[in-house]
Parts: sequence; C-alpha cells; structure tokens
Amino acid sequence: MNTCLILETASTSPFILLKTPENTEFTPLIDGPGLSKNIHKNISALLSKVSLTLQDLNTIALGIGPGSYTGLRVGAAIAKTLSFSLKIPIIPFYSLEAFIPEKTENFWILSSARSRGLYALKGNNNILSKPRVLSHKTFLALRQENAPLFSFDQKLIDQYPQQIKRTSLNLNYLLLYLEKNLNKEFHKQIELSYP
Repeated sequence: MNTCLILETASTSPFILLKTPENTEFTPLIDGPGLSKNIHKNISALLSKVSLTLQDLNTIALGIGPGSYTGLRVGAAIAKTLSFSLKIPIIPFYSLEAFIPEKTENFWILSSARSRGLYALKGNNNILSKPRVLSHKTFLALRQENAPLFSFDQKLIDQYPQQIKRTSLNLNYLLLYLEKNLNKEFHKQIELSYP
C-alpha cells in the first residue's frame, strides 16, 4: 500500500491513521463537538510527524458508519474534498469493521445508537453482515446466542460488563481490507451508513 490517510469519525472511538510504506502513525481523536474543530490540525500534525504533505497521499480510506451523524459528515467532507482536489480514490469501510476482534469466527460488534438502540455488525466464518440497528429488546435476545458480543464503546461495556467483551482497533484486518480494495474506484459512489 502506498501512502493512505484513514479517517474514522463516525464511531465513539474516532481516529486518523497514516499508513506509509515505512510507517503507521495513529492519532486518536476526541469524540464530540471538538472533532470538527481539531481534525484538520490533527491531520497536519500527523503528516508533519513523518515529513509528508497532503500531496504525498495516494489513497484515502473513510469509515462510512454507522455512527454519529455529524461525525460521518465531517469525515466524508474531508475525504471527498481531498479525493477531488488530489485526484485520489477513497476506499470506504464500515466503521464497525475497524474493530473486528482477532481470531474469532462468530461474533457481534456493537456500539451505541443512543435512544435508537445499538448499531450491530455480525461476523460469521469470515463473512460480515451489513451493519444494522438493533432495538434493546433484540439485543437482549442476542445475549442468548453462542456468538460472543464485542464493543469498543466504553459506555456500552460498562452497561453490560458480563455480556460484552472489549475490542479495539484491528489494524491488521483494516489494512488487509484496504489493500484488497485498493484498485477499485470508489470516490464517486460513497454512501454513508446512517440507518
């Protein structure tokens, strides 16, 4: 993979990541109102750290949700602007995919959809479902399944400490996914996932 800027601004664990042939640099972002004010500074700082400029980017990867309505739009606006001005492709990925647990064949990844319930992605023998919204009632039924439940959302983990295991950024999976999808032209057909 050449030089790729990865933006994940929809989840409760937003981040930017810069992948170059030599380095991988990660910067967690602060979720909430400060996200849109600071993300440009964070991107500049990340590029400066490895002595690169925006013109050195070859690809942008964008977390397309589900997640925060505002966060989705912040990330999409930046990605589309950079893609258009630099004439480079965008590779979309579902935000929950960035947090797939290591070495688990059947699982659910969950994050809070606030009053709407939970965002959920099911993994079954290396096949991923499209993310969807689950009601709290449906979630209670999920707890009876054999598939383990994972989340990166601390509030959700605190709410169900016996049922939900912690997962974190799975960089290996994300980079492999991006590498596999690098040759596709995506930047004209990005659909944000906000069910």
